[in-house]
Amino acid sequence: MTIHIRHRLLAIIFIASILFAIASVAAAVTAKEPNLVALSAEDVHLVVNGATSTLRFTTVSWNNGAGAVEITGGDLIGNDKQKVIQNIYNDDGSITPHHAGDFVYHEEHSHIHFEGYANYTLQPIDAPGASERYGQKTSFCLMDTDRVNHRLDGASKKSVYNTCSGAVQGISVGWGDKYGYQLAGQEIDVSDQPDGDYRLIIEINPLGHLMESNYTDNTSEVVVRIENGTATVVGDEEPTEPGNGNGRGGGGGRP
Repeated sequence: MTIHIRHRLLAIIFIASILFAIASVAAAVTAKEPNLVALSAEDVHLVVNGATSTLRFTTVSWNNGAGAVEITGGDLIGNDKQKVIQNIYNDDGSITPHHAGDFVYHEEHSHIHFEGYANYTLQPIDAPGASERYGQKTSFCLMDTDRVNHRLDGASKKSVYNTCSGAVQGISVGWGDKYGYQLAGQEIDVSDQPDGDYRLIIEINPLGHLMESNYTDNTSEVVVRIENGTATVVGDEEPTEPGNGNGRGGGGGRP
């Protein structure tokens, strides 16, 4: 082998080693992904108004992941929608953007909401003649309303996300987002449903639009008994974690 060829091989090996080192450094960057957890429904009420009966309830979803759930507004889609960009923070300080769905304007709440955040389902367990019913909650505004666990790594002592604008929304590590039972969309129509036991299911991020580290804890269930014009929780299939904030429609936060 000539000296010239040997030098070229050494140069190739040197360049390859540099590229491998760069790739190794890039691969070492770790995404601080959030993790949304659905807590069991609270404050379950049956509201009867003439021939119409609605099951109303409070929901809390919280973030126990390594990083915040943070979404920002992107390009406009027509006159009433806007792309949602989820910001995934990395441990080296960089941010990885991820298209996570759309914002829509919510007339009843008078501010912009994130589509497809939660599904509400009521399934009959022991209620002969009953049918499965669904809630109409199609959009949410993400905020820090209740501190759930301040001991988590990266948990914020104070709320960070406090507005419902298209500029930025989110849920900090250790914080929850609470929607009170009296707010618009926090209900399922149970008119003409017979008395009996039902399973009330809360599912967060049902379409997987938001990136998370774990999708197996996005659902919670409680057993609700509808009887003589009242609704009572008679079984909690997922343990709840108490918050210590005011929430929305609970004496503080925002509507």
